[in-house]
Amino acid sequence: MTKDTTNRLHRIFNIILSALIFISGACLVAGCLYVYYGKGVYTREIVQEVFSYIAIPMYITVAMIVGGFIYEFISPLKGKKEKPLRDNVHIRRKLLSKKDLCQCEKGLCEAIEKEQKKRRLHRILRAFLVLVCAVVFLFFALDFSRYHQSEINRSVIFMMTVLAPCIFASGAYSVFVNFYCEKSLEKEISLLKKIPDKKGESEKKSKNEKTLKVLAAVGKIAILAIAVVLLVCGAVSGGFSDVMTKAVNICTECIGLG
Repeated sequence: MTKDTTNRLHRIFNIILSALIFISGACLVAGCLYVYYGKGVYTREIVQEVFSYIAIPMYITVAMIVGGFIYEFISPLKGKKEKPLRDNVHIRRKLLSKKDLCQCEKGLCEAIEKEQKKRRLHRILRAFLVLVCAVVFLFFALDFSRYHQSEINRSVIFMMTVLAPCIFASGAYSVFVNFYCEKSLEKEISLLKKIPDKKGESEKKSKNEKTLKVLAAVGKIAILAIAVVLLVCGAVSGGFSDVMTKAVNICTECIGLG
């Protein structure tokens, strides 16, 4: 199979899987809203009946995820661009190990240090923002005077209105930081490539590449085997019905749907 065909199949599969995940989430939200607003009486049987329809898209989504994992192992994506943040970090680490920083020009070294300081500053600000949002939410969540047994649903909805801005603020800034760090790493990598290599470093090759590939393959097979064994054991022992029963009990008794 050619590289273009493989990449096209991976792209189509990712689009289908994303659509299934979105549909499953929409079905879950729609089911919750229907149980909460559409039914006059909230019983365990009604909740179980409504959410039983969600099992079909959920099963399909899980099957697609497992199938995608197997397909990725059998036919890995070819010509994959090294744009993700973890790949850029790996490239940067390799470049730092083989580049002769002593021969780096002053302006080039200053530019590299500037990019590193910017990334470090944004990560500190992100951690601070997440900490502040968590403290704000806990301040409201631990104020038990806001909870009233007769209006527990209203109390929970109020807590969600406090939680939503905290999640949105920290999440939005985290996305920005990830995007900025990726671009900053790409810029630093381009600067590092301008530095001459260490003497004899260009002739050295990694001796552990084959071992790492074998270990990665063994790890994927082991994870897949463990996942299949756990799924089979859970299905045979009736774990799925136990989880569904506990989920229904939480929805109907603890959260306030019942």
